[in-house]
Amino acid sequence: MQFQGLSSFGEADIVLMPLHYFSHFIVVVYFVAAGRIVHFDSINQGRLKVTTAQEAVLVEFAQRFIINKEWVVQIGSTKQQKDGYSCGYRAFILCRTIYNARDM
Repeated sequence: MQFQGLSSFGEADIVLMPLHYFSHFIVVVYFVAAGRIVHFDSINQGRLKVTTAQEAVLVEFAQRFIINKEWVVQIGSTKQQKDGYSCGYRAFILCRTIYNARDM
């Protein structure tokens, strides 16, 4: 499988993964060279944390499908939503912003 000229995710600089779970969108960004996984959530507000189990799933995905190396999971900072419906829009805008900034 090739995507944008790459034969594997391991050749990418970043892998953007918008996820929908429990009626909510989050964004997980894999910074491949740095070995960092950053979890962005627009309703975090200190109450939603990446649990040990979630962290293990994110790392296992990276090791299986991107590149088998050490990964560190971090919580990213993003503007917090004040409503119960704009998470999908915010996830899209965040992905677009990160994608457009990758060459800067």
